[in-house]
Amino acid sequence: METKSVIIEGKEIELLRYRDKWVFPMFGVYEGRLGSLVALELYALENNTFEYYSRVTVHLEGRSTGCQFIDTNNNFEDILKWLEDNKFGELTGKKVNSGFCSYPELNFYKGENFWKYREISNALKEDLEGQRVREKKKLPSRSKKEKLKRKTPANYNKRER
Repeated sequence: METKSVIIEGKEIELLRYRDKWVFPMFGVYEGRLGSLVALELYALENNTFEYYSRVTVHLEGRSTGCQFIDTNNNFEDILKWLEDNKFGELTGKKVNSGFCSYPELNFYKGENFWKYREISNALKEDLEGQRVREKKKLPSRSKKEKLKRKTPANYNKRER
């Protein structure tokens, strides 16, 4: 699981690598629906701004508690392995057909990172699209002597020798 830390709204979060993109999995709910309401969209980081990338779940009838069907029709088939590898849930083995497509069911409640990222998603409260971020950078440690040499108004114009 490859990760990258960034700061959003003053909070440090980890982005995950999906294919060639750094993505944030944004969890929400399907409004006005009965049963499991888990909705998952991916937002990709492009030029320090988030852009909508893909909706991962599809809301169909017949799912179990804590589960949702995965849209392998509009996403690559490897999204299933990516979800399990990143501990967002476990495949149940159940599939439902709709039109000419078959959608596998994933139990999100069994995924430890589902709970973590759902909490972060709820804390962000806003749509990520267009949200600016800054990367977390580790600053080099300064010695005590360097810390004491900070410029003050009295020594701004003095040259260091």
